[in-house]
Amino acid sequence: MPRSARPRHATARLPLTHLEKLDLHHHFLSEPMVQRLTKTFEAAGVEVDLSESEAAERDSEGREDRYTAVAE
Repeated sequence: MPRSARPRHATARLPLTHLEKLDLHHHFLSEPMVQRLTKTFEAAGVEVDLSESEAAERDSEGREDRYTAVAE
């Protein structure tokens, strides 16, 4: 397949449409990506939870800090 014909987004390459539900709540995704995921998975009949959108915080040096919902 020529490089120009390859999908650019992971959602176009990943075979996740076999899932019944995809829980991505508490995320740092952009609004365009939320819309893309919603459209892609709902069209395939997959319920997707994209609630609790978070904005990255900045530390004292201006770097982005992001926190996980669940960690070891």
